[in-house]
Amino acid sequence: MKRLVVTFAATVALTLATAFPIRADGLTLVTVSCSDGDSFSATVDADTLTGLQQAIQALTLYPAGLSCALATAPVLTAIGGVASAWNASGFVVGGGRFQWPCPNGPGMFFMNFGLSAHDQDSTTNVKGGTFNIAVPDGPTQCVGPSNFTSKPYCLVIGNEQPGPPSSPWYAWMNATVTEVHGDFFTNVAGLTPGSDNNGAAVKDTGNPGHQTIGPDAIAPRPFRTSCPATGDPAPDAPFGWHDLTNGNITIHPQ
Repeated sequence: MKRLVVTFAATVALTLATAFPIRADGLTLVTVSCSDGDSFSATVDADTLTGLQQAIQALTLYPAGLSCALATAPVLTAIGGVASAWNASGFVVGGGRFQWPCPNGPGMFFMNFGLSAHDQDSTTNVKGGTFNIAVPDGPTQCVGPSNFTSKPYCLVIGNEQPGPPSSPWYAWMNATVTEVHGDFFTNVAGLTPGSDNNGAAVKDTGNPGHQTIGPDAIAPRPFRTSCPATGDPAPDAPFGWHDLTNGNITIHPQ
């Protein structure tokens, strides 16, 4: 009789273990919802969660016409079972500020940027997103206020290990321009609504305060490149890499 009771108790314990999930340590289910109407969800580790929080905060501090909100939930896994988390396709979220050479003389001026893009079914097709750049007004700016809005249609995320902080993540995208305002992007950069000759490369070296290989960087380019592409997507000045002076870029490979 004693053996029967022990066997029954063990059976009940195993049944309950698979029925009641517990939190998977170190993982969080995040949902990013942006002002362009797009949203996506992914399971991320603690460093990526922090990076997302910093990138989304930078979208507010350095406005470029895109804002996003972040919602989180625990990732659950059954005891003795397989984690139930859904792994989303890769994504890129970034916001902040960088400098660009003045078009008519020495000196630099600031550009703000906002970026959110995620791929579809592990292909280069973008399911949703926005890429904006805005030149803010200011007494030290050598150009006047100007901005453009674009919609990414091609996204490639490099997943060469090990990733930050020992090596960067890279992402490349092409985008279709939807709106252009101001002299710089209209006459200097030559962007026009409806044109797909626009894009950028971005580099994620880790979260600010923990970067050991330099800051995050962006390489905007008013021309289209092939997609997918590999290698350095911004080899030539003035369309080479521009380090972020403020903000953060978070790249999450598939």
